[in-house]
Amino acid sequence: MFGEGGAGDIFELLFGQHGGSRRGRRNAALKGEDLNAETTLSLEEAYKGSTRLIELDGQTIRVTIKPGIADGQDLRIPGKGAPGMNGGPGGDLYLTIRITLHPDLTVRGNDLHRDLPVDLYTAVLGGKAQVKTLKGAVNVNIPKGTQTGPS
Repeated sequence: MFGEGGAGDIFELLFGQHGGSRRGRRNAALKGEDLNAETTLSLEEAYKGSTRLIELDGQTIRVTIKPGIADGQDLRIPGKGAPGMNGGPGGDLYLTIRITLHPDLTVRGNDLHRDLPVDLYTAVLGGKAQVKTLKGAVNVNIPKGTQTGPS
């Protein structure tokens, strides 16, 4: 009824190696779960880069954040998630970056904006003004006839 190998052939088709692979699967190396965490940076830290120590499941992970990271961006740190099983690799850690508001600067896309108070004389006739940036102070030309309000 079952041919040459009998019922064993059916089990081999369904489970492989006469059902023995079920035992082998229990001992297979499995990757650990991916984990998520969040950290907050100041605008200055996001501009210059920073280092954070992240406490996760009893271990401390040192993360280097490169300059220019954006708010809401995720960093993938391979192997720093939950430990694997049966010698499998650790999962990955996904670290979401949050950037705090700056008291003087606003972020619009990739640009930084700052309101600059200019006296009436300079606005009407033109001149120069010094502006503090994350990199240091720069001189800005104020064209004559400059209007008030956002640019």
